[in-house]
Amino acid sequence: MHTTTQQVDLKAFFTPFRAQIIGQGQKFDSPYGPQQILYADWTASGRLYRPIEEKLINEFGPFVANTHTETNVTGTAMTGANAKLQRILGLKVPEQHRSHIQMEGSDRPVVFITHMEHHSNHTSWLETLAEVVPIMPDD
Repeated sequence: MHTTTQQVDLKAFFTPFRAQIIGQGQKFDSPYGPQQILYADWTASGRLYRPIEEKLINEFGPFVANTHTETNVTGTAMTGANAKLQRILGLKVPEQHRSHIQMEGSDRPVVFITHMEHHSNHTSWLETLAEVVPIMPDD
């Protein structure tokens, strides 16, 4: 039996996605005149992607607020976002189950905070399986 495999033109497939990268086609002034940015460090850091940034700005941005209250819609949204991140990372466990989980030494994840951390963020991480390590200021 003979089967035919359809070739996919990867450049054509990814063109609409590439067009959504913020800064795609951006120029800068160089000693040799205007040049287009050629970004080639995707392993270290990706560029901003317009659909994600617009979602952050338009759907989440209006609710950005402090996280230490659940008496209004903005605080509740932020508290929920922190809790969801902690659950996605597998660090938030219902209180009644925490005593059944044993994590020791290098198996326990570490969350570093600074002395400038808002207490609500500090407290929420203390309620996870992570070891919370404050980084204190020095001279």
